Amino acid sequence: VLLIDIDHFSQINDALGHLIGDQLLQSIVQRVKSSIKETLILARVAIDVFALAGPISEEEIRHILNIFTQPFSVASHRLRIHVTAAAANIWDTDPSGIGCLKDVTIALNQAKKFNRGDLLWYSPAMSRASKQRLDLLHDLDNAIKNEQLTVFYQPQINLVTGYVIGVEALVRWPQPDGGFIPPDQFIPLAEQSGLIIELGTLVLETACKQLNTWRKEGLDDLSMALNVSMIQFNHPGLINQLSSAIQRYDIPAGLLEVEITESVAMQNPEAVIHTIEQLKKLGIKLAIDDFGTGFSSLAYLQKLKADRLKIDRAFVRNMALNNSDSSIAEMVINLGHKLGISVIAEGVEF
Repeated sequence: VLLIDIDHFSQINDALGHLIGDQLLQSIVQRVKSSIKETLILARVAIDVFALAGPISEEEIRHILNIFTQPFSVASHRLRIHVTAAAANIWDTDPSGIGCLKDVTIALNQAKKFNRGDLLWYSPAMSRASKQRLDLLHDLDNAIKNEQLTVFYQPQINLVTGYVIGVEALVRWPQPDGGFIPPDQFIPLAEQSGLIIELGTLVLETACKQLNTWRKEGLDDLSMALNVSMIQFNHPGLINQLSSAIQRYDIPAGLLEVEITESVAMQNPEAVIHTIEQLKKLGIKLAIDDFGTGFSSLAYLQKLKADRLKIDRAFVRNMALNNSDSSIAEMVINLGHKLGISVIAEGVEF
């Protein structure tokens, strides 16, 4: 079974209209039909996805994919398109027709994510991994609803005085055996599924409640840093959520710091700047996390009005061993000081 996905077909529809899009699909069918054996079955299984089933070699598959290298003449347009494909040997897939198509679609989705423009062969391990992700997602949903996740607080230390001046809230997912599911496994899953909003709410409430408790115990000046993903930062309810938490837990807004990564800051700079302005009106501070790992514009850095830059641990870890890492860290420190922005280093361990 072979699935062929027309890359960015929706853009053709948007730019030239559905009539041209339909004519392009018809042209594709004609060209594919003229290039395959009669023993193969050709079908259109989605808006921009075609399927071929039957006895076919990998060499023949490559020949079919090569027919897309030449542009298609549609009305007065010459359209050059690209395709991404996935193939499977039927004995490797689910024995039912729907199951087989599902399995090859898993491979196609992976190809579109990691091998766009190329061919990816399905393996049973892909289905197992997909099932594991689904199970993990179900468990994460339950863990959030039942408040089974834990927030740890990583200290931020002033190297001159040696005092703890703040903490960063880090969510962890403990397991019954005493271990933890790594954040790099469940955080991306939460972002992809939309659960990151609920997860972010849980962390915000837990962190603000803890900060309120510490203030009652005399730690009046301790600040709290909260990591915010792109999805959270773009969510229309973020500002109201932060404002509500500040009031309910009686926290001076200046003690809360929202951390966004450099890549989030550059995703949609104008929209990000608007949200930052709203944060600033509340009195909440802003930190740029993982600074130095992306491709940010220094012009936008000034517009972001960040209160703090965080040097990525990748540069901190090897400072004593690598002159280039040391130079990057020094550059970020000097840049921050020139702009009146404080700088904090991640991954400093004693």
